[in-house]
Amino acid sequence: MASVAVVVIDEQGRLLLVRGDDRGWHAPGGVVETGETLEQAAVRECVEESGVRPDLELAGATQVMAPSVVAFVFRGTAHGQTAQPSPPETTDAGFFPLPAAIDMIGWDLSRQEVTRALRGEAAPFLLTIASF
Repeated sequence: MASVAVVVIDEQGRLLLVRGDDRGWHAPGGVVETGETLEQAAVRECVEESGVRPDLELAGATQVMAPSVVAFVFRGTAHGQTAQPSPPETTDAGFFPLPAAIDMIGWDLSRQEVTRALRGEAAPFLLTIASF
């Protein structure tokens, strides 16, 4: 299965995070639907969860061995946009100052992906973990 995560910074250098009932604060993202490119899925998920339509580039990928999942991580920017939650998918959304925003992310793997994407390395990163 393929999924996407979207790491977005606004013009003030703040990180976009969304909150859902199941995972707490996290970067927008979700499953790639049939017929979508990875970038289309990343934009769709970001818009669905936050109302933000970012400019994106591939930052890296995370392979989870069990279950077999590959998450493609995109990084991007959003200018002049306000984040809005999209119930029931998200209960809250906003741009938060760094580095405090990193500490808000409840899931360790998501924190790792966001941190790596924010480094802005030229070559995409690859994280491999045994399981969730």
